[in-house]
Amino acid sequence: MKILLIEDSVSMGKAIKTLLETQGHVVQWIIGLRSVSADSSNAIGIDEADQDDQVTPQSIDVAFVDGQLAGQFTGPQVVSFLAANSVPCLGISTQSDLNQEMVSLGAKLGLKKPVAFVALVAGLLTPELLLNIFAGKQKTRRKKTNALKLQQLLAMETKLLTAEFETIRKQADEYYRPFLMEEFK
Repeated sequence: MKILLIEDSVSMGKAIKTLLETQGHVVQWIIGLRSVSADSSNAIGIDEADQDDQVTPQSIDVAFVDGQLAGQFTGPQVVSFLAANSVPCLGISTQSDLNQEMVSLGAKLGLKKPVAFVALVAGLLTPELLLNIFAGKQKTRRKKTNALKLQQLLAMETKLLTAEFETIRKQADEYYRPFLMEEFK
């Protein structure tokens, strides 16, 4: 699956990108944006990235978008553009209000970044799950299963600091620590 990750925290960007790539996905990580074009054939100009200088919506299956970004565009502006071009987006910000704004502008889901990261590490959040939920073209049993997983993800926001999630939080912390240490060397 082709995933667009828009995240300006270097350590978090590297951690999410590495995690998704080990699951077999192709990830294009963008740090900052210089332009967002109304022409969907010339979608996003990139200030800093690890691949091409431009990204088109047609080349993206799912986008993970941070709310606060380096550069002149915010996460909500990017989500608005991507959603208008039929790209399923997950808003990931530490600020609930930015996640809500991204959802109001077309993101299919908004999760606090720590919750999204813990859920990714634990396997509770996968790009396939997001794509299935976003597409809405599922058999009834799969719809129910995916709806239950979505409810679990949303419930994690309120339960993340409870003892129930302590083991998962520790796994996520251990996974993230080397990326954080590398950033501050």
